[in-house]
Amino acid sequence: DATVEVLDAWERGPKEGHARALKARQASGVAAPDTELLTWGSVFGGAESEAMGASGEMLEAAVVAGELVPGGRGWKAQASEIAERTLESPVDTLPGQSWLTLVTTERVESWLRTPDPTVQRLRQGVVNRLLAPVEPPADVGPVVEPLRWLLSAAVDGITLTQSGYLARALVLEGVERFGWWEWDKPPRSEADVFQLEMLRDAARALGLVRRRGRTISATARAGALIDDPVGLWRLLAGTLGGDDEFDRVVAELVAMSLLERPAQDDSLALRARPLLDALGWRVDGEPLGHRQVVWAVWERIHWWQTIGVAEHRRARWDRDTHRQVEPATTSLTPAGEATALAYLRSRATRPRTPYGG
Repeated sequence: DATVEVLDAWERGPKEGHARALKARQASGVAAPDTELLTWGSVFGGAESEAMGASGEMLEAAVVAGELVPGGRGWKAQASEIAERTLESPVDTLPGQSWLTLVTTERVESWLRTPDPTVQRLRQGVVNRLLAPVEPPADVGPVVEPLRWLLSAAVDGITLTQSGYLARALVLEGVERFGWWEWDKPPRSEADVFQLEMLRDAARALGLVRRRGRTISATARAGALIDDPVGLWRLLAGTLGGDDEFDRVVAELVAMSLLERPAQDDSLALRARPLLDALGWRVDGEPLGHRQVVWAVWERIHWWQTIGVAEHRRARWDRDTHRQVEPATTSLTPAGEATALAYLRSRATRPRTPYGG
């Protein structure tokens, strides 16, 4: 039976034993499942532990009553519904609080605790805006339109060139529509337009397109999101941080800085570098160099510009004296402010892990 399988797995090693025990508990129907409302962390505090326990008790009661039959048809969806109802139910001893709000507050408080006082001050400046879900901006169009455009084209399939690029006609349509080209001669191919490359990468990473041979097609998920701009906005908010933890931390620092005020010239990188050093980020054991931080910051900003979250105004120079008369300025757009807050909330409330979550 399951108990014997777990014991046998432990004999083969603790990692395999733990994995088998977790699988057996999940199959029992009494383990609180991850839901759309909450993904459980592998490290958690008192509130999350109690919330998990309360969810488990409700699931066990449903199993005993015969309302939930583990292994039966649709039982996992039913278990998720029970867990979500429990998370949203009020806590008797704390009026006005639900298990979900308690877990959210606990995670945000954990996010606030950082050894660097400057990072802590930046987080304290936004924390009260992260306790409740962030409302979408009044107009999500500037953020979602580039990706909606690409996905709409992919509904009927996009035929790529022999080199694997988008057809030039589509490239020209994109740069004309979104103002991605400022030179006299038009781009020769997608390779000349970094925004299109970033957009394609994001669509693929989000599972919104798939490629077969020389054709890119929209997935079923993409088809639903084309007509759900708010849902697409929420999905895109999560992409502000890129693919790895370093880029996500850089995005946090940039977002918090721009929520305070627009940045001039290289001030974002100059501000981020000592903070990344204080947070322990190294390359081959050495602190990050200025160029490395500049590159990381501008990789984020370029993506944010592509999806209408940030805008950058170049510096102005006097032609005669060659002196700067107006600094370069980077700022969040009106839609970008809510998007940056949504990203920060996803970071502050994410499941915690032994590795810094």
